[in-house]
Amino acid sequence: MNTKINNSNNQVIHSIGIIGSGNVAWHLAQAIHALPQLQIAWIYSRNQETLSELGTALNCEIVTSLPQQKVDLILICVNDDNIQAIVNQLPKDASIAYTSGVVTLNELSFQQSNFGVFYPLQTFTRKKDIALKDIPFLIEATNEAFTIQLEQLAKQLSSNVQRISSEQRKQLHVAAVFTNNFVNHLLYLAQQHLKQNKLDEHLLQPLLKETIAKVTELGPFQAQSGPARRNDLKTIETHKQQLEGIAKTIYSTISESIIKTYHS
Repeated sequence: MNTKINNSNNQVIHSIGIIGSGNVAWHLAQAIHALPQLQIAWIYSRNQETLSELGTALNCEIVTSLPQQKVDLILICVNDDNIQAIVNQLPKDASIAYTSGVVTLNELSFQQSNFGVFYPLQTFTRKKDIALKDIPFLIEATNEAFTIQLEQLAKQLSSNVQRISSEQRKQLHVAAVFTNNFVNHLLYLAQQHLKQNKLDEHLLQPLLKETIAKVTELGPFQAQSGPARRNDLKTIETHKQQLEGIAKTIYSTISESIIKTYHS
């Protein structure tokens, strides 16, 4: 990482260029566009279809090549593997932030003095409305002045803005995968199991709502229930006999983990 100290005055971010037109770009662009004190100067993406759709939705200028004109901030909202390639094409005097939860500053090579992370900790789905005001925005940058600028921008979008290091962000991202991606996949496996047995998948909806409510109120350790929590080995074995393949492996692994947590 090429960290440079920037002692320039702490100017406020007004004009923003957005690179990307996927889920994160869609939601951040919508939120930024809604604030009269901010301006989206342009949006760039290699995906011409989603780029055109986003540009039309916001009535913003779309560009087909990375522009070199000066903006207060270039916000990179692309897949982790593409961040470096984008950075390599940007002006050396640009102020840049990217939205990845896992890519650290040390992993990237850059020459810009103002370089940082603007990470919204949430799962985003294109066109699905979501309120950003309670979403954590996690900030890191190469110098104090730019850190403050990114914080000020984030505070216009959310009431939960925190500074966090690259290493902390990586650890948080792992926890976020457990919380969101893995839980979602377990729900998919449950849904498939019901379909295979010709049962209504909506039967689990009240249980899911209560599970989330109880975890939120009590915390996951206190909220845990079920046969593994009770160390009910007979029931666990009965369930395993009803499963096969990867679903059976996952059931066994998670049950073992729960038993170790409460009965070791």
